[in-house]
Amino acid sequence: MHRPTKAELKRALALGGRGKGGSIQVLGDPTPSFPEDFNRRLQQFDKDLVVAWHHPPTWPRTRAGVWKIEQCVEHHGGFRSNGYPEHTHACRRIYVLMIQDEEGRPLPLGEHVFEKLGAMRAHVESYGGATARGLRNFIAHSNALDEEREKKRQAAIADMNAHNQRFNRLTINRLWNLVEQHDLRPNR
Repeated sequence: MHRPTKAELKRALALGGRGKGGSIQVLGDPTPSFPEDFNRRLQQFDKDLVVAWHHPPTWPRTRAGVWKIEQCVEHHGGFRSNGYPEHTHACRRIYVLMIQDEEGRPLPLGEHVFEKLGAMRAHVESYGGATARGLRNFIAHSNALDEEREKKRQAAIADMNAHNQRFNRLTINRLWNLVEQHDLRPNR
């Protein structure tokens, strides 16, 4: 019987035990675990909210991952004995909150998360809640903001045009462009 050498064992471990062309196996779980009491409080706050670790492969390895709160919008998992849903990877989720500071550094899970979620809920309720009426109110408010921003932009453009006409900037700019394009030195 053939006894493998140390080099063959190292190669087999590095290639996942499959010989040539195997995949590298990462041992251990890079995802930290969250406190169960935080998850219980989050489920009491809203049964559709889920806490997850976020460190996409596009981020550099030196950048730390962050916690994020997601909302299950289409449940495909089972239910616990207390009636709360058991969210899994199969659930369709939307992003709600990234738990980080202004510079993007991760923050720990804590009371500040519930304060922020409460403020977000109050903002939604100010439009009429998560109903069709609330959505219509939010869209109308958003459209009004867009119209106001467009009016300010148009006013700034009109002001700039009036300034250019008042000081004959268009003619001066055309003359300057002609001078830059053509060599006006006399022939020698």
